[in-house]
Amino acid sequence: MTNLQPTREVFITCAVTGSGDTTGKSDKVPITPQQIADSCIEAAEAGAAIVHIHVRNPKTGVPARDPALYAEVINIIRESEVDMVINFTAGMGGDLVFGSAEEPLPLKEEGTIWLVHLNDLITLEIYFQKYARLIVEQ
Repeated sequence: MTNLQPTREVFITCAVTGSGDTTGKSDKVPITPQQIADSCIEAAEAGAAIVHIHVRNPKTGVPARDPALYAEVINIIRESEVDMVINFTAGMGGDLVFGSAEEPLPLKEEGTIWLVHLNDLITLEIYFQKYARLIVEQ
């Protein structure tokens, strides 16, 4: 018989807002920066080592990439002094654009790139399986 005892450490990651139209599926999904930060703090206090954060438009609940929303979330979390690894993500399905077509990838504070300096861990999800057909068709 196989010994099924755990033999490794595990890190729990919690994506507090989920991905996509989760606000349309549940009224329990945090929307405002305060709600998102509070959910992250609660997850960390419950044992999550990493919080994976997408921000939302506070008025509509749809996914957003506004650096000011990320800044608000991070400030609330940092002020709480609850220990967690912050993992911001701006990937929302294969259409990530930093800046405008005329001025891509801004490296100034008002651009999105400054989030790298606030983040403990950064991810960009690339969904080749899901979006490969779109890439080929375009």
